[in-house]
Amino acid sequence: MMGASKVPNVRGPELAVARLLSRGALASVVLFGAAVLLMLSGSISPLDAAPGLDLERLPEDLVALRPSALAWLGTGLVLALPIGRLGASIVGFARRGEPRAAIVGAATVLVIAVGVVVGLAGRS
Repeated sequence: MMGASKVPNVRGPELAVARLLSRGALASVVLFGAAVLLMLSGSISPLDAAPGLDLERLPEDLVALRPSALAWLGTGLVLALPIGRLGASIVGFARRGEPRAAIVGAATVLVIAVGVVVGLAGRS
C-alpha cells in the first residue's frame, strides 16, 4: 500500500494503557453526548449553569438519568484517565527496575491526592 505507515507492535503494559485511554475517552464522549441529548429532550439548555456536584446524590441521579449526573460522571472519567495512566507508569517503572521514576510518579499521585482532599475539605 502506498503511503501506509507501519503501526508499531505494542504489547503488554503499553497496550493496556492505550486501551484504557482510548476506551475511557470514548466512554466520556458517550456520557457527555447522552447528557446533552437528555438536556435537549428535557428543554434544558446546555449553556445553563450546571448544578453542583453532590456525591451523595450522584448514584440516585445516575439511576434517574439526570443529565447533570452523566456530565459529572464524564468529567470524573476525563480527570481519572491521566491518573490511571500515571498508575500504570509507576507499575511499569517498578517492574523495569527504575525506582527513581516510580518514586516521582508516586509523589505525583500523592500531590494529586492531597489536592483532592484539600479541595473536598474546602467544600464543607
